[in-house]
Amino acid sequence: MPDTEGGLREKTEYRQRMESLLARSQELGAPYTTVVLGKEFLVLPTVFSPRYYNETAFFTERAVNLLRPDETYLDLGCGVGVTAVFAALHGARVTALDINPAAVENTTLNVHRHGLSERVTVAQSDVYSALHPDQLFDTIYWNVPFVYRADATSRTALEEAIYDP
Repeated sequence: MPDTEGGLREKTEYRQRMESLLARSQELGAPYTTVVLGKEFLVLPTVFSPRYYNETAFFTERAVNLLRPDETYLDLGCGVGVTAVFAALHGARVTALDINPAAVENTTLNVHRHGLSERVTVAQSDVYSALHPDQLFDTIYWNVPFVYRADATSRTALEEAIYDP
């Protein structure tokens, strides 16, 4: 997007929306469950919640419907594990990665909750850092809710997953 006055305004509005969603997703401060596409997911307090970010369901449904059974699928920024779980339920062999250690724990809990431990591997990773250099995937998915932040801005692990310096 060109840095026109309209483009800058749009970026500011998106940043404000993400800040609002992030704040709302942290209001409960305790684990709770939410339903996405008819399945219940546990949400830990320091993980971005699909309850407040409707795009999770939208993109998950579309991405998963493109998968073939036994396809290898990489879910970057797995969060609570919604897309990883649905990809595994669709028959894919899933690797789910997130920079936030709480998101890794959260995805692991939801993978177990849905009985998919044999189809999903979960790891903490800064983008591809946890992968072996020759590891290949049929599909790579990343629902990137990033918002630009200056490098000097201090961030929690959750904010690190949202704000991109």
